[in-house]
Amino acid sequence: MASRLPADCLKEILEYLEKDKFSLHSCLLVNRLWCKISVRILWRNIWTINLVGYEHRLKVEKSILNMLIICLPNKSKKYLQSSFSSWNCSNDC
Repeated sequence: MASRLPADCLKEILEYLEKDKFSLHSCLLVNRLWCKISVRILWRNIWTINLVGYEHRLKVEKSILNMLIICLPNKSKKYLQSSFSSWNCSNDC
């Protein structure tokens, strides 16, 4: 029978991987507890991704922003849409 590591101990261990996003991503796949703890750490600082290349970084940041907007309630989406409807931006908007 497998022994279980207490959640607070696992959290302390996974905190050491905060800057290693790839390893944390792997931890998501272990089980529900590991996933729950890893997700909290991964989403804590979503803008601190160390990526090489300006265009790749913009693509990832745009994807994160799109995901955040998708998860907003409809009322908030409508507010954003009305607030920025007159904003003139490039083709990426």
